[in-house]
Amino acid sequence: MPKKNIKKSPSQNKKAYHHGNLREALVDAAIDILENEGLKALSLRAVARRVGVSQTAPYHHFKDKEGMLAAVAAKGFMMMEAAQNISIPGEENTAENILALGRGYVTFGLKHPALLQLMFGPEIPDPKNHPELMSEGQKSFNRILEGVTARMDEAGITYVTPSIVTISAWSMVHGLAILLIGGKITPEGVGLNNEEELIEQVANVLHKGLT
Repeated sequence: MPKKNIKKSPSQNKKAYHHGNLREALVDAAIDILENEGLKALSLRAVARRVGVSQTAPYHHFKDKEGMLAAVAAKGFMMMEAAQNISIPGEENTAENILALGRGYVTFGLKHPALLQLMFGPEIPDPKNHPELMSEGQKSFNRILEGVTARMDEAGITYVTPSIVTISAWSMVHGLAILLIGGKITPEGVGLNNEEELIEQVANVLHKGLT
């Protein structure tokens, strides 16, 4: 369910615009509308109104609505990476880093369900038409791939390629996030107390597959 909308003040909007960050302000406004009012409420006109600029201003930065959605999805990948960075411990531990990447991914999805669904949903039919989105999405995949590769090297796993393991790991954490968001599973349904415990248990299954 969309959260209650909290509009930014006109002074915040003008500050973003006057500092030359209109594109960033438009993307942030789009995320705010998406998460508080839902995808149906998100349009170039609504975003322009939220930021306090003319209805034509967004077209200087986005070709059309799909272009804006692609920029929002790209920002989502950046936000997810930041969430994963917070989860990763300071010490060098490849096993724990894999667990942390999984935790960060699912935690991000639960905090930003509408954004996660846009990032992987049908609203952007061909991401290849949007270089920024492709780049940020590839960075996300590469981040998991690097962690998986390091762990496989450490554990001496050679019977499968890192790319296949990465897809498996990605499918696991993404599937968990979507199932939790959609209410298809609950921690209580599997005998656990909360989402954090469920995330930890699933992450441990992933970890055991890399030992």
